Amino acid sequence: MRRIIVDTKQVVKKVVVKPPIESKRARCPFCNRRYTRWHALNCGHPGYCSLRCSKGLPPNTKKKLSELKRREKQLNRQVVGFYETREWRDLRFKILRKYGFVCMACGNRPPKCVLHVDHIKPRSLYPQLELDPENLQVLCEDCNLGKGNKSEDDLRPTT
Repeated sequence: MRRIIVDTKQVVKKVVVKPPIESKRARCPFCNRRYTRWHALNCGHPGYCSLRCSKGLPPNTKKKLSELKRREKQLNRQVVGFYETREWRDLRFKILRKYGFVCMACGNRPPKCVLHVDHIKPRSLYPQLELDPENLQVLCEDCNLGKGNKSEDDLRPTT
């Protein structure tokens, strides 16, 4: 029995794409090094030769740049971490049960909407009140995201 092997490799012509006209070299305003504008646009630091210069860090600060990134990740973990704590989840359920699983702004109920327990005085401005039940109200997702941390409207029913 004979096998015939057919070469299926195709010769592909390499097409060189020339960068646009504005890819001429420029000087970084921070460190005065030369760079191509095309490179800077594609790498996400337009107007600068490197990410380090776009952040305003002096040259030879690789260690400082990694430290900034590490701190940023740590802060993001702390924000997410609060909403995953046992204290917050218990308090959230108590508030939902207390106010009857109804949005206090528009009156919607699940499953028509997703309910959030909102901080009346925002956590970003009043971190000491983050677990205070008197600072919490029930809002649907649309009402809560529309409110943001711009207003401190108390929509709870008065008793």
